[in-house]
Amino acid sequence: MASDCFQFPPVVEDYLSEHNVLNLSTCGEDGPWAAAVFYAHSGLRFYFLSNPDTRHGRHIMATGRMAAAVHEDYSSWREIKGVQMIGSVRVVDDPAGKKDGLKAFFRKFCFAEAFLRGDVPEALRERMRSIHLFCFEPDLVLWLDNSTGFGNRIQVYPEP
Repeated sequence: MASDCFQFPPVVEDYLSEHNVLNLSTCGEDGPWAAAVFYAHSGLRFYFLSNPDTRHGRHIMATGRMAAAVHEDYSSWREIKGVQMIGSVRVVDDPAGKKDGLKAFFRKFCFAEAFLRGDVPEALRERMRSIHLFCFEPDLVLWLDNSTGFGNRIQVYPEP
């Protein structure tokens, strides 16, 4: 389980705070799958909204595990930076956890609150009824920074 007092090194925290998309990777009986979702994080807890009936949602519900990455579309291998993770993921059902997760998510994506309030067209409101808050808690986090050397990865959690 993620440590409540863990803090990422400043370079990693800044990178995670400046980026919006978590590329997640799941696997189930129908094989591996990848999906991109908006995320917000608080320490080692990464929150995202999704439908449990999607392919990645079904995999998550069945296994409770996923891998994830945050990175950009770089044009040179020397520029590649990012975060690679693997860990546990779950739907957030408890009221306190949901409050904390949505607070972090709405702080980063102010438009999302309108979606959940239903301040959107009816067709979108209907689709939003099936959306759940998920919490990903990595048990391994690597920081990749090719600007300091090809394939330079540093384990940032758990601290070596």
